[in-house]
Amino acid sequence: MKKYSFSVWLLVRRLLPPFLRGAKMQVWLDVLLQPVTLLLDDLNTFAAQKTIEARYTSQTLSLQDWLNRRFDADQRRILVLHATEQSDYDYFHSEGQPSDYDYLPEENHTFGYLYFSGENTEGFAEDFRVQIPLSLNEKADEIRAQVLRYKFAGYTYAIIN
Repeated sequence: MKKYSFSVWLLVRRLLPPFLRGAKMQVWLDVLLQPVTLLLDDLNTFAAQKTIEARYTSQTLSLQDWLNRRFDADQRRILVLHATEQSDYDYFHSEGQPSDYDYLPEENHTFGYLYFSGENTEGFAEDFRVQIPLSLNEKADEIRAQVLRYKFAGYTYAIIN
């Protein structure tokens, strides 16, 4: 994607008066404009990279895709796990979820306490976790920097293996 696509040579030639368009002047301007042409190519590369980065947000799939694209492009093993995905829920029958077994009093089963969402002690201490493979441990600081860049303010996270 070349957003800034224009010919530097053509621009200079149009601005140059006709009596200065000789062969020696054209060669001399080619030499002078070579660094500007290289800068334009660098600008186009930079703009394409920043356009890709601007598409990503702190949403789970977007953040996971960005981390995989940046650090594990071949195997895509980085996962973003939310605390709510690890919770045990009770469902209505109409929701069609598999029901938990309800014990009878004579079965002598010890019952667990059902917590309110604010009291949930079995979930993560963090809002989400980034699970990375062991082979990417040396890049954990870079991954942490990217997560800090894209996460919502106030959300806590942990990087786990």
